[in-house]
Amino acid sequence: MDYELMIGGTTKRVSIESADAAGREFSVICDDKKFEIEILYGDSEKIIVSIGRKVYLIKVLTSSQTRVLFVANTKIIEALLKQRQAPQQDYSAANSAGGVIKSNFPAKIVKINAGIGDSLSKGETFIVLEAMKMEAQIKAPADCTVSEIFVKEGEIVERGKTLAKLDLQ
Repeated sequence: MDYELMIGGTTKRVSIESADAAGREFSVICDDKKFEIEILYGDSEKIIVSIGRKVYLIKVLTSSQTRVLFVANTKIIEALLKQRQAPQQDYSAANSAGGVIKSNFPAKIVKINAGIGDSLSKGETFIVLEAMKMEAQIKAPADCTVSEIFVKEGEIVERGKTLAKLDLQ
């Protein structure tokens, strides 16, 4: 996924190139430099990451889809996020082809709001993902019925993992 990250008036181009299956190690390119990032520890209040040979303690104060305010090693940082490529659909956290919903990025399944046989309206959220302390909602691309769910709450999924199959109406 490609982003523009603005910190203190400086814009950085950031691309998450790859992640391991557990979602703890990432290859990230920032302004044409590659960084290996490892999440050493994380809980609901803080994350400890290793970037190169440096270790950072990060505490997210507030976050939304476009803004994150956090403390990194005692320095308060506001980051404004903007996806460089606009999503083609309003359910951008997943790809949909023929009713098969796949994750666009490695993430943790936080909530599943529908079961097999449930009817969904277009735009209704039925799966919530979390990646790097940010939540993404998987929404029904059209009126449909859930025919299969391939994941469970708490599961870590890779990019491209099939999450669900929907029978589109």
